[in-house]
Amino acid sequence: MADAYRAFGNTRLSAAFLYGKIQNGDRFLLPQNNLLYISQNQLGSEYLLFSSSIETALKKFPLDLVLEPEYMVNKTENKLPTGKDYSTQTKRYLLGLKATTDFEETPINFFFYPKYSAFIFENDLSETQNRQDMASLDVSLRVQFFKNKLLFFESRKYLE
Repeated sequence: MADAYRAFGNTRLSAAFLYGKIQNGDRFLLPQNNLLYISQNQLGSEYLLFSSSIETALKKFPLDLVLEPEYMVNKTENKLPTGKDYSTQTKRYLLGLKATTDFEETPINFFFYPKYSAFIFENDLSETQNRQDMASLDVSLRVQFFKNKLLFFESRKYLE
């Protein structure tokens, strides 16, 4: 895993990269005599993850913004009962934006977090791609009537 960050004035960039490969998937065989045979640690899987964030705080308006683009892919080996090898792959694209207010003179602050996710599923057995798109919205309200004494927090999350 590698990660790094860099600050440019009021803006901070950070990124992380992770790659892994394992050989621990179990292979299941169904021969003609109806017994199930398991060969352990036979099938491989590899994954790749890239995650980044761009953070900035606005100077004239007390608002903190964080943009979070991410990419993940996982590829897994499989075997059919006939012994034929094939692989499946899942790709995930994610993009989120966090907006948080930080008013000092008022006891009310907001948190707004929309996020988009796209999942793409592929395999060697079919030419088709299956895709799933998701959107979520997290909205929160924080009210602090007396400094460090009484805090009210309301949060809602929507998923489509």
